Amino acid sequence: MKSAVATTVTQLLLGAAAILALAGAVGAAQAQPDSAQIVRILALQDQLYRDRFVAAESLAADFTTAYPDHALGYLFKAITLVSAMYDAEESSRADHFHALLDSAQALAIDAVKTASGTERAWAFLVLGHVESYRAVWEVRFGSRLSAARKGRAGAAHYRRGLAADSTLGDLYFGLGLYHYWKSAKAGVLRWIGLVADDKERGYAQLQRAAAHSTISQQAAGSALIWVHFDRNEWDSAIILCNELLERYPENHSFLWPLAKAHAGAERFAEAAAIYARLRSHYADNPGNYHNLIECDYHLARCYDRLDRPEALARATDQAAGYLDHLSTDIRDRQSERIRYLSEAED
Repeated sequence: MKSAVATTVTQLLLGAAAILALAGAVGAAQAQPDSAQIVRILALQDQLYRDRFVAAESLAADFTTAYPDHALGYLFKAITLVSAMYDAEESSRADHFHALLDSAQALAIDAVKTASGTERAWAFLVLGHVESYRAVWEVRFGSRLSAARKGRAGAAHYRRGLAADSTLGDLYFGLGLYHYWKSAKAGVLRWIGLVADDKERGYAQLQRAAAHSTISQQAAGSALIWVHFDRNEWDSAIILCNELLERYPENHSFLWPLAKAHAGAERFAEAAAIYARLRSHYADNPGNYHNLIECDYHLARCYDRLDRPEALARATDQAAGYLDHLSTDIRDRQSERIRYLSEAED
């Protein structure tokens, strides 16, 4: 679940083939950013955290125009696209997203061939992120088995990067995510010893990334919110969410974990108030039925726990107003939520 509905992007982007041709014509492939490029990437991420997807995509396009041989430009173009698609809960630009990852991957592979030290570590960081974002895509829109394979491939690249330069803090972001969630989701396989329990290792790596990354500090901090959930550390999650919301008040995506944390701590009135705020946002920006269902479902659950039958009835009545207009895809993806809302209405 994400936040605001993305507006239409009017700027045309270069195709993957043209990008690679241009990159080859300009110079050697690069992956390590200099100080000016770091400033550009941080500015792009700042726009993403403010839910300004058009502005972020414009900055990504400017980066690739200025540095057509730099792998990070195409990687962050892809990250911008997938952020907007996740926000809108749709996959209309999937082909472009994968083409941009292909471009970043090709440039990073070329950089690895000639680079050493820190430059080589950055190239492996890009390769790791390419596989990791493919895995993230598969989790939401494809196969979880494929996501697991891509996640392992990404982790292998991060390890190669650390072998080249163990001081590059950004590598610990990707590796920390892999180690923690691989262990957290392994279930019985972890308990019988078939999968190593690397949760504490992953947690420490994410903390290191949040403190010492060049371009990944905010991302690692955001990732730690979900780690706190897994550890039932609700108050720690609330603190992180509030810190991010104070910095990025326009960002609705941090409201989702804030509401979840309050519910986890059994502060259902506080959680309901946040879900109601989210619902108002999606109602004012129609089209994202997926997240409307999420809001109404969680509102109904909160009102049920608060023993507020009239409020529960209002939540289910709101949902009834659009349930007949859902696409087959949304019905399939949200079938459990829809069933609960329908049964609660009865």
